[in-house]
Amino acid sequence: MTVISDEMLMAYADDELSLEERELVEAALKADPSLKAKLTRHFALKAEIDQAFAFLDDTPLPERLETMLAPRAEIIPFYRRKPVVIGFTSLAASLLIAVVFVGSPKQEASSLAVPWSIAQTLETKADGEQTAVVQVGESYLRQDGTLCRDYYAEGNRTLACREDSGWQAVASVKQVGEGKFAPAGMEEADDVNTQLSMMEQLAPGAERALLTRNE
Repeated sequence: MTVISDEMLMAYADDELSLEERELVEAALKADPSLKAKLTRHFALKAEIDQAFAFLDDTPLPERLETMLAPRAEIIPFYRRKPVVIGFTSLAASLLIAVVFVGSPKQEASSLAVPWSIAQTLETKADGEQTAVVQVGESYLRQDGTLCRDYYAEGNRTLACREDSGWQAVASVKQVGEGKFAPAGMEEADDVNTQLSMMEQLAPGAERALLTRNE
């Protein structure tokens, strides 16, 4: 029987899974009444929190954040997903952190969360391996020992690092021609090659010791 984690269950509720992943969750829900009850509690808690923080819909963003999110030529809009939380009781705390962030003009995002399905690929696939939607490139170590990997998806090359909060994209480039890429990262992030110049590339196969192999 497939074990469905809280994170995967919430990703299902938020419609963030692939068709194959959704089918796995739906099969588990049919076979496990307790899992279905957990999903129901999540929906109820989410509805209460949405109602409690509905006023944020009319709260203006800090000026610098508005500028960063404004459309710009050749900029790739990153996929924004909800913060990864383990356990339903952490959901309220995570949303409270988001409220504090929006209310403070001094706090700015320097990286963005990698979509759940791609994060799973980065966590389990070796260099050069691929799925139907993403190909893993190579692996690197940042100066603080953090594992970073580049990957290719939808015509983009993205560099992501495994932080305490999960895989975070730190820079990206968009392919504009055969073998050519144009920078399109976050406001305070350099392009992929500049980031990689400050990292140590792992030898082929060395990344396997740092990955969680779910095989």
